[in-house]
Amino acid sequence: AVIISADKVMRGNDDGAPFSQIAGDHDLRVVWAKKTFEAPEAEGVKFLMSLLASNATASVATITAASGIEVNNRQQTTDLESN
Repeated sequence: AVIISADKVMRGNDDGAPFSQIAGDHDLRVVWAKKTFEAPEAEGVKFLMSLLASNATASVATITAASGIEVNNRQQTTDLESN
């Protein structure tokens, strides 16, 4: 998920939902994307920990059944939080 999101950012395909369009957010995502390509494992762990923490009250079944859209929404938030 992190590599896919980073690739979208680097190609400029982050100009719509679920990515924030607040001024300056794209620039923050570019910084994050560069870090992701340099150390994908580290960024993947950050994402996983954030995803699990934000779903602390959810059941294992709910977490494992999360759709790609739900994960992508969390991913774009994590991208900005990690900068």
